[in-house]
Amino acid sequence: MVMPLCADGIDDMFEPTKWDYQQFSDDCYKKWSVRPRPGWIPLYYGGVNITSSSNIIFSNGDLDPWSGGGILKSLSDSLIAIIIKGGAHHLDLRAKNKDDPSSVVEAREQEVKIIGQWIAEAQARKLGSRDAAIRTWTEKRMASVKHVRL
Repeated sequence: MVMPLCADGIDDMFEPTKWDYQQFSDDCYKKWSVRPRPGWIPLYYGGVNITSSSNIIFSNGDLDPWSGGGILKSLSDSLIAIIIKGGAHHLDLRAKNKDDPSSVVEAREQEVKIIGQWIAEAQARKLGSRDAAIRTWTEKRMASVKHVRL
């Protein structure tokens, strides 16, 4: 995976550094005998157009510095963004703690409710498919049986 990291020394606390892909690639090759593939991640995972996906919750705490790169608005009924006021990086995914802000507790409850709904819907579809298959099988068997009058 290629994640350019650079600093300008003005808008951050780091010494100025420039991104050099060739140097990065050479370092990878020296350490691990592989070269990075910069276009692989979007190609493999489908890039930023994920609207054909479903049943994903994107939770972001507003204190999480990574949230700027996250999905901050729901994209559909099953691609849901949850913004957690006072939340830090993955705080809602960690074990509950007595010091959790109420916003994190509420986000966890919302996530459990949504995921439970998705599971119930999937089970209903599975049962519906199974019942339909049984009915079809039964109807075919009944049609093939010759009725004898006594």
